[in-house]
Amino acid sequence: VHRQLMTDVPYGVLLSGGLDSSSVVSVAQWLEHSGSVQHGLGGTVTYTDPLGTGADEREYSDAVVGAYQVRNELVPHRVSRPDALFDPPTLDQPNRPYPAAARDRAAARIVTQADGQVLLTGIGGDNLLLGTMFFFADWLVTGQLRMAIREMAHRAAIGRVSFWKLASANAVLPLIPEPLRRVLMLYRPHAAPYWLTSRIARDFDVGARTSESQFYRGRYSHKYSDALATTVAAIPSTTRLGPLEDMLDVRHPYLHRPLVDFALGLSPEMCVRAHER
Repeated sequence: VHRQLMTDVPYGVLLSGGLDSSSVVSVAQWLEHSGSVQHGLGGTVTYTDPLGTGADEREYSDAVVGAYQVRNELVPHRVSRPDALFDPPTLDQPNRPYPAAARDRAAARIVTQADGQVLLTGIGGDNLLLGTMFFFADWLVTGQLRMAIREMAHRAAIGRVSFWKLASANAVLPLIPEPLRRVLMLYRPHAAPYWLTSRIARDFDVGARTSESQFYRGRYSHKYSDALATTVAAIPSTTRLGPLEDMLDVRHPYLHRPLVDFALGLSPEMCVRAHER
């Protein structure tokens, strides 16, 4: 965040109310108040939930805005059909932000009208510290059988799940040969879209293309670290270019390379605790 604020370019933050984007706002304003940077944020933009589905986190974003007295503009997440069809983006591939193009354009206009050029996000924070329990597979490979069994039994009891189910998913399945694992994973829920015929799945090798299959495809004794690296490598799939990137310079402080390297080097015990998120 400090590196992003080192220039005189006006900045804004896409504030969701979640911990990640709230931290970006808090750190940016703290840096300004402490005199570490000359300029803080020009303002924030928050997507709201006018349908009342329970996904609205304005209670939290309002707390951040109130604490730092930073400007906050609200953009309804819901868009009407005419809004969605008016001047839609032209794409050559399917694009996740496409249905929200009108919403994103509205957010970008708020920033540009305030002479803002850069928009910071909280994307990536979850991915860096998500973790898995594949360290059990690493323990088995390195001869720590007794410790692995004891800890799996402990976590199964705390989480009230089957020991065998936990062990098969996190200790056994990652270690079996990939051809056999791919066959077994065909019977797991959400392994591949249910509407694909078996012929299409075979001809296009869908089993090897699923995110879950790539998740398990790590080196022996490095299953945990390789799975975490795969999670980080998948971040671009959630940050497809859209109207925001067309109109603003969108940056993601959590993807600062030294921070990513630091997170990848954390021990599993710090990221994946028993029955905790």
